[in-house]
Amino acid sequence: MDGHPNTEHLGEADGSGRIILEGQHAPVSYHLIATHDGKGAYGVQIELSAPRDWLLDRGFDREATLVRQNGEKVRVRFENKLGVEDNVSVSLEARDSMRGSIDDLTAKYPELDAIARKRAAH
Repeated sequence: MDGHPNTEHLGEADGSGRIILEGQHAPVSYHLIATHDGKGAYGVQIELSAPRDWLLDRGFDREATLVRQNGEKVRVRFENKLGVEDNVSVSLEARDSMRGSIDDLTAKYPELDAIARKRAAH
């Protein structure tokens, strides 16, 4: 995620949710990548792809709202101002960091529950 040499890649998971822009909704799949820095901090990157024209038709500039499968709303961003010259499939992302335990992480991101189960089995 951040490329820091001490960052441990914990795992990845997928989810289904909705993207909201200007009051209009569309179903969307998203991907989570979880990391741990070895000092008690966890990082989560959320990535999704959305159709460029759908976004532009709704006045998208740089941000939209993802409603994750657990109902939590997350602001997802495009790195630049979106235009017709961009790819037809646009990558949006969000980043989060938190301190606590793996249980705290999976409480906030239940999509990552398999990671906690896998770690507990070892």
